[in-house]
Amino acid sequence: IEAVTPPIADEIERVCGAFEQKIEQTDASSRRAFLDELGSLAQNFDGELAAAKKALQEQIISQGADIAGALRRERVEIDGHLRVAMEDAAAAAQEAQRIAAEELQKVLEAQEKTDKKQDAKAKSVQQGNELKFIEVEATIQKRADEAAAALAKAIAKAEKELAEEHAEVDENFKKKNDDIAALWASFADVENVPTRKVEWTVREAASRLLPPNEGEEQPYGTWFSPTFDAAGARGLRLELRTYGPTSPESEDQHKGNCALFLHASAGSHVAFKLSIAKCSESFEHQFDGEEPCGSKRLCFFEQNLSTQNTLTVGVEVLECIAELDKKCEKPEVYLDENGDEKPWLESSFKLSRHVNNRVLDMVKTQMDYMKKRMTRRIEWRLEQASLMLANFPRGAPMRSKEFDAAGIDGMQLHFYPAGYDTSMQGMCSLFLSAPQGCTLRCSLQIGAEKKDVNHTFDTTGLCGKLNYMRFEWCFDKEDDCVIISLDIHEAHVDLVAKVSHPPPVAVGVRSFPKEAQPLIPLGSTMKLTRYADSLPDVLREVKILPSLWAGKNRFELDVKVSGGLKPLKDTKKGRPKSGGF
Repeated sequence: IEAVTPPIADEIERVCGAFEQKIEQTDASSRRAFLDELGSLAQNFDGELAAAKKALQEQIISQGADIAGALRRERVEIDGHLRVAMEDAAAAAQEAQRIAAEELQKVLEAQEKTDKKQDAKAKSVQQGNELKFIEVEATIQKRADEAAAALAKAIAKAEKELAEEHAEVDENFKKKNDDIAALWASFADVENVPTRKVEWTVREAASRLLPPNEGEEQPYGTWFSPTFDAAGARGLRLELRTYGPTSPESEDQHKGNCALFLHASAGSHVAFKLSIAKCSESFEHQFDGEEPCGSKRLCFFEQNLSTQNTLTVGVEVLECIAELDKKCEKPEVYLDENGDEKPWLESSFKLSRHVNNRVLDMVKTQMDYMKKRMTRRIEWRLEQASLMLANFPRGAPMRSKEFDAAGIDGMQLHFYPAGYDTSMQGMCSLFLSAPQGCTLRCSLQIGAEKKDVNHTFDTTGLCGKLNYMRFEWCFDKEDDCVIISLDIHEAHVDLVAKVSHPPPVAVGVRSFPKEAQPLIPLGSTMKLTRYADSLPDVLREVKILPSLWAGKNRFELDVKVSGGLKPLKDTKKGRPKSGGF
């Protein structure tokens, strides 16, 4: 209605303006017509008068020549005629003026009548317009009142609906915020579950991590890291403590002046490793949410500062069992199997989250062990064979890198290019060292010459062949290398554990007159045998040992022996302790 009302008012205002303009134009045209008519009559009268005067003058002029001579004679007559003519002219002029005045009066009366009629008509139209205006104003007022009432009602309804929409939107926003918070919490869980290690770097550590002075009430200064999540555990926090000097000195004061602790939420069972720079220590603890778990004095932080004057401390979570509470959200409509609404039970879940970051290390260890068990052939390639006799004289061995094979750790090959101390001249020697308790059935091979070895190592020592073959037959002069290989056919290790069995406290307690003999603890030995069975060819693995060796005689003082070349003093004189020659 408000949109319709202004055009009606504008239309009424335009019609009134047009009507008033029409009246003004009619009045102006009537007055202009009256003035034009009056001017026309006056002009006609002046023209007729001028024409009569002109005609009279022409007559006088035309007759002046005829009567010039008789003017004097007829002067009286002419004067009489002239007076008559003048009287007639004056009478005619008066008559013309009278007629003109009568005509003008008629025109004025006609114009006055016309004006009265137009005024009456205009007044009638104006009265009609005023009545119409009054009706229109009444209609507009009525519609305006109706529109105002409808608008007020619509506003009230809209405000009510808007308030309901606001309440619903606020509720939806609250639910969405809760959902977003839960989603972010889930994202945080997804992000922190694979997080295994967290490091906290303290800048300007030399000036900030100053320990307290001697004599202060608290013997250490403490600094807390921001709270973080890792490996499924929430609310973790590191605590770094720096200790000052104490009097008397504490037992572990010589170990360092800083320690590291871990805080965790209640119910978290964590196996972790704390580290300060390169110093670390492992722990496993069930947290109660109050007391932290950490190291004693671990190191001197001044010695572990970086070149940028920073100190890095961290925690590596090896395994974590965290308990989390999750509230059960009430659904909008909770119905039973019959479709009837039933009361909701307030309840919650307790989630136990287990993250084990040691699985990979354990699997890797087992895979390495399985790889060791499957390794049955070892090849050792020695280059520059033509120079060996000059650099390794009689009794000087070339030792391979220690290796693991067939489930036995710490084996090593010993090759004497010029022979062992007690070997025959020109013969080379080859031995195998293995740990105590293992039994091997294997083959040693140099070039194309293969020899079997079957030996049980009662003690750690060597077994092999003292006079294996002549050295010049060991290598091909074109390749100038010696290829030594070990094939393990069967192997097992005996593990022996000795245990002492003390008697229980109550055993032997009797109320005899004589004092009972004291009971002697009994001992026992448990022996475990670990076999490495033969494997099919598809599972056999060949291990290639490094072949680097020194180009100088290791007996020279300027030679630094490292890696596979060990000092000669490690080689015992005489025959190897274990048999198998």
